Amino acid sequence: MSSKSFLFEDLSTHEGQVIVLEAPRGSLRASFSSNWLDAQRGQEDLTIWHLDGDFQEYGVWAGVKDLFETLVPRIRSSCPQLTEDHNYELAIVSPALRRSISIQSLNLTDLSSPEERVRLYPAERALRIVHGLVDLVRKWKERADPSVWLIACENLDRAGFLVKAFFAELLRRCGKTSRLILFATGEAGIVETMESQFSFTRYSVTSLPLHHDKASLAGDEPGAAKRAREIEALVAGDEMATEEQLHTLFNLWRQAGNYERSLQWQFTAFAIYTYRGFYQDALRLGDAAFSNLRRHSSENEDLRFRIVNKLVSCYCAIEEPEKALTLLKEHGFGRVTNPVSLSYLYYLAAMLHVRFLPNKDLDLGAQFLDMSLRELYKSDLPAGDLQFQIAFNRNGLALIRHRQKRYTEAIDLCQASYDRLARHLSADRHKLHRSVLLYNIAQVYSAIGEQREAIRYYNKALAIDENYSEYYNERGNAFFNLREFERALADYRKAISLSPPYPEVLTNIGQCHRASGQWLKAIEAYGLALELNPRLLWVYAMRADCYEALERFEESIADYTAALEIDLNQPQLLANRACILYQAGRISESLADLDMAIDLSGGDPGMFRNRAVALTDLGRPDEAARDLEEYLSLLPDAEDRDEVLARLVELRQPISY
Repeated sequence: MSSKSFLFEDLSTHEGQVIVLEAPRGSLRASFSSNWLDAQRGQEDLTIWHLDGDFQEYGVWAGVKDLFETLVPRIRSSCPQLTEDHNYELAIVSPALRRSISIQSLNLTDLSSPEERVRLYPAERALRIVHGLVDLVRKWKERADPSVWLIACENLDRAGFLVKAFFAELLRRCGKTSRLILFATGEAGIVETMESQFSFTRYSVTSLPLHHDKASLAGDEPGAAKRAREIEALVAGDEMATEEQLHTLFNLWRQAGNYERSLQWQFTAFAIYTYRGFYQDALRLGDAAFSNLRRHSSENEDLRFRIVNKLVSCYCAIEEPEKALTLLKEHGFGRVTNPVSLSYLYYLAAMLHVRFLPNKDLDLGAQFLDMSLRELYKSDLPAGDLQFQIAFNRNGLALIRHRQKRYTEAIDLCQASYDRLARHLSADRHKLHRSVLLYNIAQVYSAIGEQREAIRYYNKALAIDENYSEYYNERGNAFFNLREFERALADYRKAISLSPPYPEVLTNIGQCHRASGQWLKAIEAYGLALELNPRLLWVYAMRADCYEALERFEESIADYTAALEIDLNQPQLLANRACILYQAGRISESLADLDMAIDLSGGDPGMFRNRAVALTDLGRPDEAARDLEEYLSLLPDAEDRDEVLARLVELRQPISY
């Protein structure tokens, strides 16, 4: 909700909310913001955090990184287990914190060299980090810090996707209970940020008619090249120190007018963000890097390939495959001539047509894989590298065979690729891809219902990559399909222990408990999943089923209502809510739901039978009889046919006085 407000009002009315200062960027706004924060410092029981969220200046975790670098020493002094529980998230957010954090559960995606990193994280995985950080703040506040937090984030409109997501989720999930207030500054676009990413949170906007001033204008800085060289020398050979300085380096070289050097550092940051799964933020750098490449280094074919490759991966991850295909056609094919690079571009085109584009074309995907293979045979790759690339290509063909339901061929292709790597490479090379091949075989077995074989191959994949959360989640699904719920739960819990929280595995835990009749435990798990993502329609429906089993009808109705607010075009959910409304004695409302469900479904037989019951109770026997006749017309061999016919006779009896 947005409204004009006076900025200096009582802060106590804003707990769990956002105060927005909308004004042009520059020293005037910065001075106004600082003066306002100074005016709040005298308030009792108030902690102020002053951060800058400018992505271009400070990177993907701008502001958030500074918050946790300051907060973590306090947590370590009194609640050290909290930092241990969230060490992965903290290490990812801050290279400085990474120096003092020992992560015991890194998987092969994290550990593999860039040349062997054949798996990209799913797009939602970055949001797990966000939710892990939110959990850390909430737990710390509950245990040790009851003060009101006023978190001032300058330049929130210029922040990256993940920083905005962090503050939005922080306010949504625990803003009120943890006594948090976000004070955000930005230009006119900040209102759009509020409307899109802060839609769950109340906010107020104060607009100031300031003007841009010279201090806000970025220009060339004297000595920028000298400073850049000094930083390069300082961080040389230190991966974490380099990561901390990436944005500073490409900004300095740009200010110095050395666009080639700036582009190299910009691409380095883009590559890191991509392999960590920060795709929306990676695209900001990738698009800028590609623009710089075309303007200043258009003949650098290798860099062109690497940028196009990663841009395609990012577009696919955020479900914009059409942009990826256009990029390949216009800036990949015909512009890249190296056989190995061209082979990989053909592979990407194959995956676009097989996995990502809305209109799948498996045959065209197979043709692109054949073209990719031909380019490989033209290359001068060392023998071992060539064998890996062939195995990688044939794994793509296995996916096509799987989708064509040629399951035996898919399994054989994956197994042959695994055997190829075993024959031609030492055991320590391409371990990640070996685990992926075994996992893919398990997926095929699971799809055809051979869960024991699937589990056998999940076990093999885990023997290589024992810390990959998703492998445990998938093996848990296989145990669930075998109704071995305790073993499934053990795997789901292991999956949680290896990753910041994510809704899928929590939902699976809920499914286990629901299938075994442990309604309260299922409700708890579903609730945790919905806390992370309140848009999970079918999780509301499954939790509603649990409430119904406990005869907690009003809560069941509330969950069905929440699901239908997400998507009203769900006739089965309407019919389900109608049944609960009926049991709760709200018969007219039940009838309204059944009317809508029948219209949407096109005439489900069971819905006509149920509506007849509601119509009868409401004293409308003729309409009830018509519904029962329609039920028998649609389902002439219904098991309850005799019962329905007898009911029809009763409904047609004249009323006697």
